[in-house]
Amino acid sequence: MKKKLIFLILLLAGIQATSQELSVNFDAGYGFNIATESIIEGYSNRIGEYETEFKSIIYTHGRGLNFNTEIEYFPKKQIGFGLGFGYLKSKKFDVLFNRIDYFSTSVYSARMLRFSPYLKLKHEFGNLAIYTRFGYLLGTFGQITREGSSNTDTGAEGFSKTIYDKGESHGGTAGLGIEFKINDRLNLSSEVKLIVQSYGPKRKRLVERTSDGVNTLNELQPGEIQTNFVDNDIREWNPDGTTDFSKPLTALRIFYPFSSVGINLGVQYKLIKEKKK
Repeated sequence: MKKKLIFLILLLAGIQATSQELSVNFDAGYGFNIATESIIEGYSNRIGEYETEFKSIIYTHGRGLNFNTEIEYFPKKQIGFGLGFGYLKSKKFDVLFNRIDYFSTSVYSARMLRFSPYLKLKHEFGNLAIYTRFGYLLGTFGQITREGSSNTDTGAEGFSKTIYDKGESHGGTAGLGIEFKINDRLNLSSEVKLIVQSYGPKRKRLVERTSDGVNTLNELQPGEIQTNFVDNDIREWNPDGTTDFSKPLTALRIFYPFSSVGINLGVQYKLIKEKKK
């Protein structure tokens, strides 16, 4: 990870030294569902004595708000390169389970930092410019949070908070947009942005657990609190069939969807204007 950041810093230094036009962009937008996954029977609600309603939860953690800063330069008038830094805050979604003597709700949310080097092609028509971009996407500091609450028919209440984190995410991004020139330094932009991405956390941690408001996390063993995810696992089984919880468990990694398609609005400020011939 450190090597990649050093490479990005050196890239920016080279860009500033050779660019004919250098600008910084700020934009924000909202992403909608695309390339989703489903939680089968993610909604289970008892609606009658002998009747239960089931639904699949269709989701992507890429759905939600995104905020971005980009530095881009154009060595030629119609061909440019850029580097984007973005933050994703996903929309929460619920998983409901309701039966005769038990009710539980799990609320999922996610966040992630994204870095994206990209190629940008632009064609100007007076004060308007149409552009398209294609880029690579690197996700870091990703985190999926699950907050679960439960109630029984006896009145017992429980709560738990689990965090899935660690590991990097790789994907791609593309966009089609319009820029409107305000003056020689300032542009406004509107863009349809596509992101294709998945994320496989390398760790799961139970960070909070209560029963009727009393903390019970300290009653658990390390293996009941943390699981490390890997792509290849060789397991050793206990002869008596029990599981050793004296240390964190190991399990195969699962990938979750972070793709989206949405609309972003932004402003562009030119640090170095195009040189007039």
